[in-house]
Amino acid sequence: MTKGIFGTPAHPQILVVDDDPDTLMLISMQLKRDGFEAQAVYSAEQALDYISVAGLPDLAVVDVNLPGMDGLTLSRCMRQMSASLPIILLSAMDEEDIVVDSLEQFAQDFMRKPFYPRELTVRVRQQLARPMLSTEGRLFVDDRLTIDFSEMELLVDGRVEGITPTETKILRLLLENPGKTVGLQELLDEIWGHEGAGESALRINIYRLRLKIEADPGDPRYVVTRRGSGYAFEGYPSPG
Repeated sequence: MTKGIFGTPAHPQILVVDDDPDTLMLISMQLKRDGFEAQAVYSAEQALDYISVAGLPDLAVVDVNLPGMDGLTLSRCMRQMSASLPIILLSAMDEEDIVVDSLEQFAQDFMRKPFYPRELTVRVRQQLARPMLSTEGRLFVDDRLTIDFSEMELLVDGRVEGITPTETKILRLLLENPGKTVGLQELLDEIWGHEGAGESALRINIYRLRLKIEADPGDPRYVVTRRGSGYAFEGYPSPG
């Protein structure tokens, strides 16, 4: 991060975007109390101004319902700037489709308002502590499959396929334990957390991922089902 009119942020720098002054103050105070550097802004436009001067933060907390540019649009903008920036969405809405779509496309976590500020800082720590698998380059699996986590792309049989944040999370979790079963509940908890979707959403994402990486999605070679227990990644990739 570079020095600018917003000051010199200390690591880790958390950008908090919420148009409610009380919520913004509460989150910022709790983050600072727990050892984070919080940059608070009231709108998406202010957030983009901040980023243009100081660069991307280490993590962003974004309210969905912002005046002007909404939080979902802001999050998509930040995702285009960085494939690895952790984004936690906040919303008072109870709309499952918005939650699931956001987590699949560009967000790492979601919290429904009202929430406990200390719970948010726990979620922030969890996201910042996540092991980053091969973020500096590609992960060579075999002659037909290479995974680029930093760009959220696959090279499959010579063609490039994009993968969503949710598909990226699934691959990371499975590749951290190659050949071993990762349980259904662990996958659900790690991918969607307490606000998560059910097993049907997981199965849909596994299916979409198989369509991208498997020569025969009906008889998967990489992401295999362990009946009644979970999924596993068969293969032993090495950093490329």
